[in-house]
Amino acid sequence: MVLTHDFAETVQARVRRDLEFRECLLKEGVQCLIAGEIDVARIILRDYIIGTVGLEQLGAVTGMPSESLRRTLDLESAPHAGDLLEILTRVMQHEGVHLEFSAVREQRDGDDCAAVESVSAR
Repeated sequence: MVLTHDFAETVQARVRRDLEFRECLLKEGVQCLIAGEIDVARIILRDYIIGTVGLEQLGAVTGMPSESLRRTLDLESAPHAGDLLEILTRVMQHEGVHLEFSAVREQRDGDDCAAVESVSAR
């Protein structure tokens, strides 16, 4: 599904005015990263960043040029995990959010594996 420019602007406008939505969006972005849905996480983080701190200010805090941040969040690039984690860390600091994770053991095809059950913000 291709998102239109108008849709992204609508999400960014709501991010600016709705704290609860902003926190939910941030949590969803992190859950997508953990689940391996990197492209979805990048779209969510990009909309969150543009709607809040902005690429220029985030660039000043991270030491990354805003154009590098834009490329990291662009679906056409292959971002480094370290860059995504640096962005996420700075965004969480900006928002004043501390994320907590809980994991559960689930049974899959006879093997035990850990799965992230939820992400909560404080």
